[in-house]
Amino acid sequence: MISVILPVYISEPWTVILTEFAIKMLRACTNVPFQLIISEVGGEQLKSLADMHLRTEGLGQFYRDVNQAIDRAGADFIVVTGNDIIVQPGWLEALIKPFNVLPDCGLTSLAAVEGTGAAIGPHRPMELIVET
Repeated sequence: MISVILPVYISEPWTVILTEFAIKMLRACTNVPFQLIISEVGGEQLKSLADMHLRTEGLGQFYRDVNQAIDRAGADFIVVTGNDIIVQPGWLEALIKPFNVLPDCGLTSLAAVEGTGAAIGPHRPMELIVET
């Protein structure tokens, strides 16, 4: 089972629209089933979009909120994303592929192109394996 954790704080009305779009893209751009866990600070505006919804209190507790969601997930794979991350088709397939190819794989990430922190040019698949 795969759990996708989405920690969210709705501070402005447009944040709801952005988050709803990000969730629609998460679901539309993969054929891999997953459980969506939304950890929402101070509200329940997104409860109907979650497979599991956790309401948390207090800003500045991002890691606590993520850890709480991980504890509740009970999944083989956990993905943590943000409400400002808009995925592309095949995003989840790309994240789990290294676990099928590399028996000692412990972590994967959809990193920005060349570590710049931003996407550049037309999107192109890039395979990069970094050993630590």
